[in-house]
Amino acid sequence: MKRAIYDSLYAINEAFEQIPEHLEKLHDLGVITPEYVESQRVHSEEFRANINFMILNKLQTREEEDRQHFSKMLETIEARLKSF
Repeated sequence: MKRAIYDSLYAINEAFEQIPEHLEKLHDLGVITPEYVESQRVHSEEFRANINFMILNKLQTREEEDRQHFSKMLETIEARLKSF
């Protein structure tokens, strides 16, 4: 499940990368102004940052729990190996 979360987060960020490119194309075609391009770029970056922040906060907790779990498992394994 963790992989799916990271894949989705990657896809979201990849999509956000395309927004400024397409806004610039629309500007070059004379459809929108440079000021509009900049304001929408900033809005999209704020939206992206909010999504990343929320998801990464949840993932941080999950990763910390995994780190503690596997650290304990490793300690157990290492203790068993020392007793041989």
